[in-house]
Amino acid sequence: MRHEVIMPALGMTQDSGLLLAWKKQVGEEVVVGDILMEVETDKSTMEVEAQHSGFLTILYAEEGTEVPVGEVIAIISATTEGTDETSPGSHSETTMESDSSITPQDVVTETDEEVPPKTPTKAQNNTPGKILASPKFRRLARERGLDFGLLVQSGYSQPYHVSDLKTLEAMSPAQTTGLEIYARAHINGSAFKEFEELLKVETGLPITVAMAAFAAGAYHQILDSNGITVRVDTLPNSTITYMVPNFVKLREIIPSEMGINPDLIVTDLTLTKLVNIKSGPTLVPTFSISNFGQRLEVLLVSPQSSMDQHQLVNCIEEFINRLELPLMHLL
Repeated sequence: MRHEVIMPALGMTQDSGLLLAWKKQVGEEVVVGDILMEVETDKSTMEVEAQHSGFLTILYAEEGTEVPVGEVIAIISATTEGTDETSPGSHSETTMESDSSITPQDVVTETDEEVPPKTPTKAQNNTPGKILASPKFRRLARERGLDFGLLVQSGYSQPYHVSDLKTLEAMSPAQTTGLEIYARAHINGSAFKEFEELLKVETGLPITVAMAAFAAGAYHQILDSNGITVRVDTLPNSTITYMVPNFVKLREIIPSEMGINPDLIVTDLTLTKLVNIKSGPTLVPTFSISNFGQRLEVLLVSPQSSMDQHQLVNCIEEFINRLELPLMHLL
């Protein structure tokens, strides 16, 4: 009996996963429940368990490869016969039983703190242009203004974990930590205010949904991200977090669990007399919308580690274009 191992869907909006590492090698015996591979999604790193016992005989996907959900990436066989010691190749036409039963309950979320500090070595199998790192490492590095490309340039092995932050901090110039860049614009907000009333009457949706969609759309245009988590703070006392997939209708955007770290923040100050509010360093790109007489003032503040000045200017322009012509950007 031979069984197909597929790239599992570990999230509702996931269409692919990054294969970080194989935990079993070709020819090794596999038992149900063994950790078979480590996969990175948009928000977390998961360890996927084997659903069948046998021997790992073929690997179709290399470490560091982005693989569509449902694609066959390995074969588990009852014996070692047919073991392929070569690099991943084309799929066999033989009919096999698929591991399609893998669900999010069959994976283990990586805690990251439990990963022991490693002695960095020269990496031989890193995919050019793609840095393999746990989501928590990426988030903390961004928050501290650290460029984890320095680890790659110095030849430290991937994937990177929280335990590698001390090494990164030691080689990062102190003066780059916490630097911010910003851009401010004044726009005609009449169309957006009319759109807010239309949205409420026709759909019952709050304007925070549109703010999240417009911010995510602007960010996606500049940095080409797959699904963006946006937290909308409507002062004085409302906070909602949305997961915004690419090219989604407003009705399909629903609030996410509180406590999820956002990729973007939108601060709505239009119900107050405040123009801006800030406490501590900016950890992720943050849009602020406030009243400026009969117009709106839009401010975008970003850590320099998240985007450069050119990207910042383009991002705020994409955002204010959506505020000025909201209906056109929803067609």
